[in-house]
Amino acid sequence: MARLIERTTGQKRLSDQKIWEIVLEKAIGVSQPLQEEVKMVSEMHPMPEVHVAVDIYDPHQREVLRFDEAIHVKEQQPTREKISSRGEPSTPGSRVSTDVIMLEKAGGGCQYLTAGIKAPGEDIVPVADVLRAKISAAYGGTEVPLKLVAITAGAKAIRARLVAICGVAITLI
Repeated sequence: MARLIERTTGQKRLSDQKIWEIVLEKAIGVSQPLQEEVKMVSEMHPMPEVHVAVDIYDPHQREVLRFDEAIHVKEQQPTREKISSRGEPSTPGSRVSTDVIMLEKAGGGCQYLTAGIKAPGEDIVPVADVLRAKISAAYGGTEVPLKLVAITAGAKAIRARLVAICGVAITLI
């Protein structure tokens, strides 16, 4: 199809498979430096203490926001199989997890975080380690406990990750 489009229009197009290959190559390329950064920050900056409860209705209180989404979808097969006319149940596929976090930066704005990978489905740096390092680097020097508020979909995986990182259950919206 890509060759037909190129021959007809004179413009080269990328197939979804080629786009996937490019994205995967870039993701693997940025994951190695991310792994080194996480290791360095973890050694140099301690995780700041986190407030257990934050008054989210106090307009004078400054909190640090983080948005978190844990996306779990059924893995797609490389080819489609025909379903029998008898409606036989299909075999369950494995689940693919993609966790995306947006963390408010100390100087304003936000940064997106996700796990570093070495291959599809193989994390080289877990997203929890990335988040802990980014919080430590940005807020590790504060003397008062960090007022961290998480805006999430409420998945158990997200809450468990927050407790593992912060040591306490933090304020959730």
